[in-house]
Formats: sequence, C-alpha cells, structure tokens
Amino acid sequence: MDEDAFERELQQLLLSFAEPMSGWVLQMALNLDEATGYPVVVSLHKATDFRRSAVIAVLTTKSPEDIQSAFGAADQRQAMQQVFHDDIRSVLRKVFGFMPGLATALGKMDGNAFEEAAHYDLLLTLLTPGSMQDQRQRALALRHASSVNSDLVTALAQLDSQFVHPILAHLFAGQTFSNTANAILRYVQNLSSTPITTDDLIDVSKGARSMNLQRWADKLIKRKANRLPPGPLDDHPGFQPLNDATEFARIGREFRNCLDNHALRAAMGRAAFYIPKHSPGLIVELERHTYAGHDLWALKGIHARGNGCISTRERHDVEALLGQRGISPLEVGYAVGMTDKLAEVLLPDVDYNGNF
Repeated sequence: MDEDAFERELQQLLLSFAEPMSGWVLQMALNLDEATGYPVVVSLHKATDFRRSAVIAVLTTKSPEDIQSAFGAADQRQAMQQVFHDDIRSVLRKVFGFMPGLATALGKMDGNAFEEAAHYDLLLTLLTPGSMQDQRQRALALRHASSVNSDLVTALAQLDSQFVHPILAHLFAGQTFSNTANAILRYVQNLSSTPITTDDLIDVSKGARSMNLQRWADKLIKRKANRLPPGPLDDHPGFQPLNDATEFARIGREFRNCLDNHALRAAMGRAAFYIPKHSPGLIVELERHTYAGHDLWALKGIHARGNGCISTRERHDVEALLGQRGISPLEVGYAVGMTDKLAEVLLPDVDYNGNF
C-alpha cells in the first residue's frame, strides 16, 4: 500500500464510530492481515455493525483456505474482498450453508464480538438443525432475544429444556448462572410429586428483569415442593410433620405467623416443622446443625396459634417428647455457629461403632 492510500485508510479509521477492537478479535484480524494481504483490521473498523458481526463469525470459525474454497476465489485476498463487499446473507449462505436464524442472531450483536472465539462455534451448534437435544426450542429462544451476546449463547447451551423459552432465556446471565438454575430445578423436582413445567417456571419468574436465584428458588419450592426432606421426628407418634411446602402459606395464615417464609430452609433440610398431636395449636421448629460430620437437631422455637403465649406446661411437654430423641432446646439468642460446648449438649449418645 502506497503512502497516499495508507493516509486515506487512516482517515477513514479515525472517522469511524465503531468500538475499537481489542483482545482476541484484534489479534485474529492482524494475523489475517498478514496471511491474506488484505486490510482486515481497517475493513472491520469501516464495516457496518451487521457486516462486522457477520465477518467476525466467518473469520473466527473458518480458515482462509475454507473461505477461499467457499467463494471459488482465485486467492485469499480476493476471498477477503468478497467477504467484506458481497451481500451479507449471500456471504453467510456460501460459508455456512442453510442455517436459519444465523443472520438474525448476528444482526442482534450490534457489531460486537463474543467474549471468546469458541462461543461462535456454540452459536452455530445452537442453530444447526438436529445438532443437539431440544435444538429447535433453543434456536427459537435465540431468535426471540432482543440482543445476542456470550451470556445468552452460553446459557442457552446449558439450560435444562424446561427453561428454554423466549420469556425465560433472557433472565439467565451466562453458563454458571444457568447451571445453578438447573441444579435448583432438579432439586425441587425431587421434592415434588408432579412434574415441573415451563408454565410453573414462567409463573414464578413473572415480573423478574433479572434472576435473584434465592428468591426464585423459594417461590418454586412454595409452588411445587410437597415432599420435603425427612426430619428427625417424622416417625414420632406424638408429632405431625409439616412436609408439604405448598401448604406453608395456608398454615401460616391459619396460625397468623411467618411459616411461609421458611419454606426454603425446610426444603434444604436446614429446618423441620411439626405440630404436636397433644397440642394442635402449636408449631415446633427444629434447626439442623452439622458438627464433626454428624447432623445435630436442636429446638429453635415453639410457636403458638396467633403468636399467642405458650404455657409452661405446654413447653415442658414438648421438650420432654423431644428429649426422647436427644433433641435439646437451642439457647435463646445463641448464634447458629456450633461450638464444642453446645455440641456436647446436643450430640446424642454414640456407641463404640460410631452409630447413633
């Protein structure tokens, strides 16, 4: 390139409003500049957003030799010329074949590149018919997205099929986020006697612009978890277990207390709730601690209907029944952390084989 031509290219570059290239995209463009003899870096800066997104996808997933072959070009420089100047959809068809939704997805990237080059292969996998389970659903969710970026693509590739819906997909920010949601879904499904549907997930996600996974999990548990993990008194003849989180709201209204707010603790096995059969106006709350590899249950509180007072006799009777299972009251105001002193009080007798 002579000095005048270089000056014209430089002026075009300075007048461009495009975001500056950096990282792996810039390095790839510099390498292709040298390999093909075509001004790839400058051309990417000058390109429209749609062209830039499409070209980066082509250059990232195909070698210069593959591109030359796709266009039937005389050399790699001519192939680059066609990539940057032919009709964009024609370029995509020649390079990738028939792939519905690819142009739409690239058009929603606003000229930006994915965070990692490997995410372009992930995008192509999502859009290749039959390339993965539930692919059609994932491609549809991708097409309905308002914008396409690395977070959306990595999330869509990982999400459980129940989540793959246009209303839900945009809530998940990346692979780690979606894996956590998957884990919650599977955990709650184990606690439910009925399948969790996409409608369930949409219902508990209404109004959410971003996912607060703890709040979302709590809502899903209250809607579906009717088989809570077993507690230490489930087989005790003196207690009725509250093992259906979908009933917590109704019971809480009946007792005029906040039982509904503890569904997540119960579902995670951190707490267990019981109604004493001799005193049906009470709810007994137990809390689980772990110390030296053992689960230790302690009495966290006794709650009366309407938040009323509990008589000394009622408290004594409940504590006596709990004492039959080695469950002691947790000291009032005591922190949830476990100490040797508290563990010594709470830990049931252990036989020589280490069994309770």
